[in-house]
Amino acid sequence: MHEKYGSTCEEMETHAAAQICQNIGVPFIGVRVISNNILTAEKFDASTAYTVQDFVLLMLDEYVSSISKK
Repeated sequence: MHEKYGSTCEEMETHAAAQICQNIGVPFIGVRVISNNILTAEKFDASTAYTVQDFVLLMLDEYVSSISKK
């Protein structure tokens, strides 16, 4: 995947949940966070979690607001 598409990661768990939701007609949004990665040679930094949590909350608030207006 990385060589062909330039992806930073691949994961299967969220895809499985999304597929089940699609099959039964339930809306789904998946949010995954990468804290460190072999491809980018970054070391784990625990303080990143706070920034990522803030980002995810802001993103989900925006998403919920956008679908509430429909």
